[in-house]
Amino acid sequence: MANLNPEVLVWARETAGLSLEQAAKKLQFKDSSASTAAEKLEKYEAGQKEPSKTLINKMVSVYRRPLITFYLNKIPGRDEAVEDFRTLPEKEKTDIDGVVEALIRDIRARQDIVKSLLIEEEECPDVNLVGTVNLNNSIDEVTHRISEFIGFDINQYRRVRSTKAAFKYLRTLCEKKGIFVILIGNLGSHHTDIPVSMFRGFVIADEVAPLIAINNHDATSAQSFTLLHELAHLALGDTGISGSWSDIAKEKFCNDVASRILLSDEDIDHINFDDVSLRQFCDDISREADRYNVSRPLIAYRLFKSGIIPDRETWELVNEEFASRWKEEEATRKKGYQEQDGGPHPYIIKRYNLGSLVGLMERMNKSGAITESKAGKVLGVRALKVHKLFDVNKSRAIGAA
Repeated sequence: MANLNPEVLVWARETAGLSLEQAAKKLQFKDSSASTAAEKLEKYEAGQKEPSKTLINKMVSVYRRPLITFYLNKIPGRDEAVEDFRTLPEKEKTDIDGVVEALIRDIRARQDIVKSLLIEEEECPDVNLVGTVNLNNSIDEVTHRISEFIGFDINQYRRVRSTKAAFKYLRTLCEKKGIFVILIGNLGSHHTDIPVSMFRGFVIADEVAPLIAINNHDATSAQSFTLLHELAHLALGDTGISGSWSDIAKEKFCNDVASRILLSDEDIDHINFDDVSLRQFCDDISREADRYNVSRPLIAYRLFKSGIIPDRETWELVNEEFASRWKEEEATRKKGYQEQDGGPHPYIIKRYNLGSLVGLMERMNKSGAITESKAGKVLGVRALKVHKLFDVNKSRAIGAA
């Protein structure tokens, strides 16, 4: 067996978002009288010990890397095909970005399987939105292009009774056009949860299997905006990742497109900031957000852009107030789930988060076009659990209107 470069072992672990202690536990190292589990793993990463084939195979699974990666002579470069549209604090980059990179790799690997399958089965959809606009187009031109392509009806969007149902309506329109939309915010464990500031959305601009991933830890009311934001990137032909905020011109462009689709100037021109307290102003915004099935920060963003919120400092105070309110609402919601024996069944949640990917994998598996093992890789479950995901009671799905 060829000698491994210890630097590659360190890189593979860190880009999987794991500390020495976390990785040692997942790799099933045990403490002994001589050293801790983390210290044992550290010896391999320092080149003091050569890992066995069994250990390397475990690293393949735990670090989510192909086997050949561990035999490279040097650390591979970052995937330049993925653009990063985020503006991040340095601390967040060092603390969490490894988990984000691992998640992006995982999503791209799933999409690659789906694309190959669609090509093999000659089921390639005609997604003629990808790369059809550029930054020279006006905001109105792009909003019209996206709305027309998916068949978006703002009145129907607003008629449904909740933000979850509104998102379902929008998501269904996208899926009918061949765009996969998944909700995902970690590597399969809450220990790897990624904050929205680090990852709000990710899009793969592919004409055969375009895919949009949305952080499922974000407020439900914000997910429609994120989906439209990523559709704007799709129309621009971008494959990349977005966070909560960015100073990049293209990201601001996509924000403006998404906000214009959901809210016109006339929708919010009656909201005033003069002669009211911050709390009263936020209450006014909240009422309008409920009325239009949009997030409170979205309305605040439009008011800031229009000058009704006079400066960035005030806008940030408004967003801080909304963030505080959302945390309180989330705590109440989770408490309600706990009182109802933990809320929806995990497989119902997973099926909802995966969207149309489940139906595609189920159909392809029944036809013999894909194995349970490969379907499991796309769906993020073990091969033996694939049929549980297929067979879960669909009538109880949490995405029901």
